[in-house]
Formats: sequence, C-alpha cells, structure tokens
Amino acid sequence: MTSSFLTGSLALSTHASQRCFRSLLQALANPGQLVTLEEPDAVAAGAAVIALALADIDTPVAIVGDEKLASEVSEATRAPLVPVGEARLVALLHPARQLVAQCRTGSAEAPELGAKVGLACSGLVAGAGGEPGPEPNSPSGVTLVLEGPGVEGTRKVFIEGIEGDVFEAIATSNRHFPAGLDAWLVGPEGNVVGLPRSTRIEVA
Repeated sequence: MTSSFLTGSLALSTHASQRCFRSLLQALANPGQLVTLEEPDAVAAGAAVIALALADIDTPVAIVGDEKLASEVSEATRAPLVPVGEARLVALLHPARQLVAQCRTGSAEAPELGAKVGLACSGLVAGAGGEPGPEPNSPSGVTLVLEGPGVEGTRKVFIEGIEGDVFEAIATSNRHFPAGLDAWLVGPEGNVVGLPRSTRIEVA
C-alpha cells in the first residue's frame, strides 16, 4: 500500500488510504457482510477503489471500462496500467465472465500471485454483523449463497448489475485453493462486500 497519493484528480491522504485498506480487509475477513467506505474519493472511484487504496509504483493495475478513471488512478498511485491477465489489482466497471477468467490465480506454491479484483455493481443488499441479508425488493439480479471461513452457516447476498456467470467464473478460478483470486463487490454508494478465495459461492 502506498504511503500517500500526491497527484491526480482522485487523491487519498495517508490516513484515508489506511482507513480504506482496513475496510477492504474487514470485508474479506467477513464474507457477505456489508462494509461502507467513508472517503468521498474512494466512493467516487467505485470498483477502482481497490487500486486507489492498495496500489503503488510496483503494482501492475488493470481498470477496465473507463479509460479516464484508469489514467487518474494510475497518476494518483504511480501504478503501471497493464492488461487484465498481467495485473495484481483489477477493477472491472462492467464485469463479464471472460474478463474474470483472464485474472491471475497464482498457484498452490505461490497463491500471493492471484489477483485482487473489484467488481462494480448497481445494487448490493447484504446483512450486517452476523445477520443474513434482507430479502431484496427488486425481482431482478442475482442472489449468492456464501459458505466457508468467516461465515456462520450460510449467508446470502443480493447483487444487481452483474450476471450470474461472472460468479461462476470466480468459483472456477478458486477451485484449486489456495490458488485463486480475492474479489470485492462495490456498490454505487461505496458499499463493499468481500468474496475471498476461500469462500464457496453458489448462485441461487
């Protein structure tokens, strides 16, 4: 994680970066639990907050779906922009199965080489604390059933704006744990849900 962001129209101070970093870690440690980012620039970055908060000059980054935002994040963090398959941090502003399939998964011997991926969604409903997510009002979207470390029993998350096959691609990428990728769902208001590679995902 870089110590400061000094350039670009998006900027996180050292303390803001640390707060976002902790929030992202909290989301991964509690799969399916809703975590809210408090920093305005982090919310403005959307799924690219993964790169804005975690990248530095040595971190290859891919931001797909908004070239201007990609340039701003790269300028702010000094991180090089690379294709999805070469990136350690990936932001998909319009997630698609084929893009997820390109993300690095590392190996059993080097799981740290797996990508960390931010997925933009248009709606996100999940529980708080140990409670299950509330039933969504919208009939459209995808409901995920999560199970694994950090989840007591099972947990449901409702997502709008991402097709179910994207999550099937994530499950495929994570089938040889500890290799795999860690993902965050990022809603339009800075709400985040973590999907670590240790979590079993079923599309309900």
